[in-house]
Amino acid sequence: MTDAAKTLVNEAMNAGWSVLFRPNVDTGGSPFVTVEGVREGGYFCVTWHTRDSGTYRLFDCSAGESKYKMRDVPLKSVRAMIAGGFA
Repeated sequence: MTDAAKTLVNEAMNAGWSVLFRPNVDTGGSPFVTVEGVREGGYFCVTWHTRDSGTYRLFDCSAGESKYKMRDVPLKSVRAMIAGGFA
C-alpha cells in the first residue's frame, strides 16, 4: 500500500466513512491500488498506479454524491470531502 493510500484510508475511517481498499494488477502486470469510500451523501474513488513509472502515482481521483454521480476532482477535494466539506 502506498503511504498516500494508507493516509487516505486512515483519514476516511477516522471520519466515519466506510472504506474499501483494493490492490490489483492490470493485464500488463503493473500493480495498482484503489481506495473507495462511502457514507450517506458522499462517495469517492482514488487509484494509484505503477504503469509506466514503476512507482505508485496518482492515476484517477473522483468524488460525488454517489458512485453514479461523480466527477474528476483533485485529491485535496477528496480530503476536504472526508473532513466534512467539498472544495
